[in-house]
Amino acid sequence: MAVNTDHLGKRVINKGYLAKEATRREKDAAVWMAFFIIIAGITGAIIYNIVRFMPEILFNFVIVFYGAAVLVLIVAASVTAYRLFKRGIFPDPYAGLTVYADGVDKYDAGRVIDSEAAQGKILVNANIRELAGNKIKTTEKKIVLMPSYLLIGTENNSFTVIPTRSIFWVCVQMAYRDNVPIGKLKVFCDRKIHEVNNVEFLHAQHIVNELYRFMSNVFTAYNPFLLSVQLEHLFHKDYKQFVEIFVQHSKEFHKTGSPPQ
Repeated sequence: MAVNTDHLGKRVINKGYLAKEATRREKDAAVWMAFFIIIAGITGAIIYNIVRFMPEILFNFVIVFYGAAVLVLIVAASVTAYRLFKRGIFPDPYAGLTVYADGVDKYDAGRVIDSEAAQGKILVNANIRELAGNKIKTTEKKIVLMPSYLLIGTENNSFTVIPTRSIFWVCVQMAYRDNVPIGKLKVFCDRKIHEVNNVEFLHAQHIVNELYRFMSNVFTAYNPFLLSVQLEHLFHKDYKQFVEIFVQHSKEFHKTGSPPQ
């Protein structure tokens, strides 16, 4: 069980979706730190036995220097591992949330997210694929859609939380690097465009298609690659006009099932 310290200073038992995400990632980090401690400990034991049976080596500056460095590393790794392990058992699941909604703090949003997840209302849950050199790797970054919020997760146990009601449009812009298509996943929201860069294009497009199974794509009649550049330019130049265009298309879309031509 994870214990959350909320904004009222109360300790609350939390076993929800966000607590599990926080616990999993913190424990992964703790495992790596424990491995490092073992390696440092073995090295320290070797140096100790060398000094024990060959005391004259103490006058060797190099040995003394490396011995002291190993000792410092062992202490630092031990303290860090303890903190990570403690956070892994008792993380604050809402600490890593950044909520883009007026009048809603991360604790209110977190409780809604946990509630919807507990009800089986995770509509889309996809890890982001990125290009590392010429290889594609699946990362800990993820896109999670629920009825109330869209979550953009990073690899450091934090989430950008966007109310679904404030989302205008989601798309993928395409570019090429070494003849390999790469993408930028963009979420047009109220006064801000959120981005996930360096994504594997085809997989990102698949995620967008999955999102639109549960969201309205009012610009579905247009080429998204050309339109995304034009709308992004308009978004930053004249936000009011951008909203007017969206509202016009949205009304027509929900009236006829297709946007205006």
